[in-house]
Amino acid sequence: MSRVGAVPADNINLCQCNPPQAVNLSLHTNKRPTLEQLLEYNKCWSGQNIIGEDSTCPQKVFWLGCSCASVPPNIVTLSRPGAIMAHRNFGSLFQDNDLSVLADLTRAIEQSVDRLDIAIVTHDDCQAIELAIRVAKGETDISGPIRSWIQPLIDFVAQELKENPNISTPTLAERIAREQKRLMESYLWPDKLQPMQSEVVVWCLTCAPGPSNIR
Repeated sequence: MSRVGAVPADNINLCQCNPPQAVNLSLHTNKRPTLEQLLEYNKCWSGQNIIGEDSTCPQKVFWLGCSCASVPPNIVTLSRPGAIMAHRNFGSLFQDNDLSVLADLTRAIEQSVDRLDIAIVTHDDCQAIELAIRVAKGETDISGPIRSWIQPLIDFVAQELKENPNISTPTLAERIAREQKRLMESYLWPDKLQPMQSEVVVWCLTCAPGPSNIR
């Protein structure tokens, strides 16, 4: 599993990055903006003349990421808005009965021409994984929609802990991500992507300060 470096969102300044597609925009440091502040920030954003990808242009990457990650796909990859078809949920989970992710994935497949690669992106401080570990260990209990959503995750963690009670959290997170990759591939192959070429990869977003890199 590749690890993708990133800095906290409040430390990012796209002006300093200066790749060809960078925009002249510094992110606001307000970590919990109100609705009114978001509207004001949008006025600043729209005034930057940011050119996004044509909505009719087929994406070549489908990004399955976590909703609790602190940085969005287009920022950590310095991609133009709209360049990536992204779906985010609690835990970066793929479930073949989840109509939301299936709708986004189907749309990405239908819009693609000759290739669609898929990145399943987790991160090193995922709250869903941490919660599943605590529930599996009997340290806490939850109910309602969150319990229903992460129940497959809890079951997977419980089985891993049964086989190895001393397994480290990073190792467990990597196995969870690889299990999502297996589930995704089982859903897609052999017929969902024909005749396109495709690859499913697993990335881990490292949220500690430092240079961005893939290892």
